[in-house]
Amino acid sequence: CKDRTDRQYSVVIADQVLEHVQRPLAAVQNIRAMTRPGGWAMVATPFLFRVHARPHDYNRWTPAGLKQVLVEGGFPQAEIQVFSWGNKACAKAH
Repeated sequence: CKDRTDRQYSVVIADQVLEHVQRPLAAVQNIRAMTRPGGWAMVATPFLFRVHARPHDYNRWTPAGLKQVLVEGGFPQAEIQVFSWGNKACAKAH
């Protein structure tokens, strides 16, 4: 990211972000760099939601795929917890 800060935070939230970036690994590396040691990063992405044009929409992440990109981005594998949740009405509609 051009506008990445060098500051670190106790909590970093990327809610519905990774599917919209062309370089998700670079985005995860930035999230990791902005997360203070001992801090938390919360990343949420859709899976059963249709791809949409605005803003750009590039990816859908399975739990295993999301965990893999987080590990590649520098998060310790033992500290990553991936949860699935969903809205059946949303999935049915899309």
